[in-house]
Amino acid sequence: MDDGRNEGPVAHAWLDGSNPLLEAVVGAVPEPFFVLDREGRYLAVMGGRHHARYHDGQALVGKLMHEVMPAELADGFLATVHRVLDAGEGVVYEYELGADDVDGVEDRDGVPTRLLFEGHVSPIEGPDGTPEAVVWMPFNITELRRALDALETQRAELYRLANTDPLTGIRNRRSFLE
Repeated sequence: MDDGRNEGPVAHAWLDGSNPLLEAVVGAVPEPFFVLDREGRYLAVMGGRHHARYHDGQALVGKLMHEVMPAELADGFLATVHRVLDAGEGVVYEYELGADDVDGVEDRDGVPTRLLFEGHVSPIEGPDGTPEAVVWMPFNITELRRALDALETQRAELYRLANTDPLTGIRNRRSFLE
């Protein structure tokens, strides 16, 4: 049964069957989320029931970000991981990513090639209370951004129509009142 979680050692230690509610919640999360250590190693990939909006990242577990993506991308992601661990506070990081940017991630039918994400990155504290890993939950905001861009285009056109004479194309009386 695909319960939306990785069976790697870290995920298995967290979800060892002793807490069925936790396992059910993690398995039901529509967005995938990643657990990464300070070096940028994928310790676990969980959730991700919303297959139509995300590429499968299970092959990333155990690998470093620098092993699976271009250095420029990996450097930005790793800097975010370090910022979260050093500050002990979560951040939101917006970025664009495609399946072709990450080795081991296969395209899925219906998932656009390039996706825009808002990554919510939060620290995970170790037994001594200091942050030792992060949880990175990417939210696919591709459609939201397209809708906002279309709305802005429509707003600009409405403004133009309201402030210009339709016959001459020059500014009308309303435009001078603003």
